[in-house]
Amino acid sequence: MVQSGLVSVTCKTLSIPQLLEAMGDLGLSMVEWSEKWHIEAGAIAQATEAARLSRQHNITVVGYGSYVKLASGCNALPSLRTASALGAPVVRIWGGERPSCELDEEDLASLAQEARAICDEGRKLGLTIALEWHKNSVTDTNESALSFLKRVGRENLRTLWQPTQALDPTERATGLKQVISQLGYLHVYHWDERGRRPLSEGREPWSGYLRSLDPRRVTPALLEFVQHDSMSQLAEDAKTLNGWIAEMNKESMNGKSVQ
Repeated sequence: MVQSGLVSVTCKTLSIPQLLEAMGDLGLSMVEWSEKWHIEAGAIAQATEAARLSRQHNITVVGYGSYVKLASGCNALPSLRTASALGAPVVRIWGGERPSCELDEEDLASLAQEARAICDEGRKLGLTIALEWHKNSVTDTNESALSFLKRVGRENLRTLWQPTQALDPTERATGLKQVISQLGYLHVYHWDERGRRPLSEGREPWSGYLRSLDPRRVTPALLEFVQHDSMSQLAEDAKTLNGWIAEMNKESMNGKSVQ
């Protein structure tokens, strides 16, 4: 089952109450709160209040979008403790800031050791750690991402997924299928050579992405990177995403095969 939601960084100018109100109006029920724009690492009281307000608005907190980056000297503990206070089961971290093709065995071993330490600290707080699926990092190709997840070898390490520009359409679809069992959630948007575009223009690839998900588990699909950072476009994208999900649910109830 896919459920729609929002990455809070999409609405940088909205306060936490304003964003939750907007989500309710748009039929979005899940949120990844941003460390950089809405709840700073270490802001425990603010995180606790955001958790309360989210529950009040019937919005499920599915993640905390931290900016902890491997190999950068970041201390992950403030982010982990903030996520715990927020009630976020997943903490997003970044797999470094260098393309995987530039990483040698020593680099990868160091990154994996750091990731294990973060996972172990996260486990103490009941948290899952998820790598951002992003260019210029250890997750910039399907092969490097899968290899790194295996190298780290922690049960509470997952990955997020988005249609990164570093991969072509076939590679994107293949990569998503390969990480299904280790998937945290999706970041949903559409772009082309002109930049950000209305999500409705991405019906063909996104139909395939969504239909490749495991129907036995809840997968959050969170809107991000809205064209022109426009609230009216966000409303259209939410309508589009919710429409696709409704279509999938109808097909499932009617017993149609998923392509």
